[in-house]
Amino acid sequence: RKHFTSSQVEEMWKRNPDYNKYPATACYSKDYSLKNPNGVFQPANITLTAGKFTELYTCMFVEAPNQFYTWGDGGSLNVGFAYDPTRCSFEHDTADLTCN
Repeated sequence: RKHFTSSQVEEMWKRNPDYNKYPATACYSKDYSLKNPNGVFQPANITLTAGKFTELYTCMFVEAPNQFYTWGDGGSLNVGFAYDPTRCSFEHDTADLTCN
């Protein structure tokens, strides 16, 4: 799962249609909210299956300005971000992302 979250957001980042408009990509398997819910592009549900384990992730491009708030475990198994560090910051304590 950790490999999935990191590789999925990196692959999305490579396919980013507009780096100026979308300074981040995100995948998360728990509940979340966005400061601007309309400020995302191509949200998609992706199911990861490994043996008996199945997990549903929501992945998207995040528009700026925006904030992505995690409401569950924000560990690397559940959340992945790829972002422009000059425009976005990641809060390790809360696993939230802020982009300007």
